[in-house]
Formats: sequence, C-alpha cells, structure tokens
Amino acid sequence: MSADNKRNTQELVSLNRPASATWRVMVVDDERDNLEVITRLLQFLGSTVITAENGVEALKKLQTEKPTFILSDLLMPEMDGWKLFQSIRKDATTARIPIIAVTASTMTVDARSAMAYGFDGFIAKPFSISTFITEIQRCLDSVKQSAV
Repeated sequence: MSADNKRNTQELVSLNRPASATWRVMVVDDERDNLEVITRLLQFLGSTVITAENGVEALKKLQTEKPTFILSDLLMPEMDGWKLFQSIRKDATTARIPIIAVTASTMTVDARSAMAYGFDGFIAKPFSISTFITEIQRCLDSVKQSAV
C-alpha cells in the first residue's frame, strides 16, 4: 500500500470512528432488562460499559472506575438516582462526571425536576436509539462547553 493510500485509509477510519468508541459509561439501573439493553447498545457502539444495579453499588464501583459519564435510573432500591447524584456531586473525585437521568417516568415535570436538580440530561424510557445517542452527545457537548 502506498503512503498516500495508507494515509487516506487512516483518515477514513478516524472519520468513521464514532465518539461513543471512546466512552467509558457507568449504567445504573435496577431492572436487568433495561441494564442489558443499554449495555448492549453502548457496547455495539464501541463504548466500555460498567454496570451497577443501584446507587450503593455504583458508589462502590466509582472508587476504582472513572467513567466518562453516568446513565442513572431515578427510582431504584437501596439508593435511588437522586441520592446517588447528591453523593457523586459531594465527592471531589467524582463531582465533575456528567450524570444523565434515564427513567421510565415520561412526565414533563420529572424531566424539568431532574434538570433543575442538576442532572446534565434526561432520557425517557422507552427511547429510540437515535434519540438516546443524540441526547447523550448533546449532554456531553453542553458539559464540555460549560467547562471552557
């Protein structure tokens, strides 16, 4: 392969590599089916996924794992997404990790409440794949812009 062809191939590969291939995502959800669907989707997109079934488990994993962002259900046993959010924000080592609420509650008031509470985004279940990815990217772009 000539140097030009090799460079063109490398450029093409880098252009087609989705941002999701660089993501380390923590998914926190007590419903195994939801956890599996989200995990498989993110892995298909090239992301590395860390899972937890409640807030307590998520906090334990955050002691050793440093995700790019967290997708958290709001209603879970042991520690819900609201308390998980508070705990993450209080810890200096995790406070800047973007957190997106992912919940089956589709009421507009819940989305507004989550955003007013400080979540970086809100995704209602069930979701379409395009909406899911678009909202995650919007949240990450927004966090990046506010950090500048």
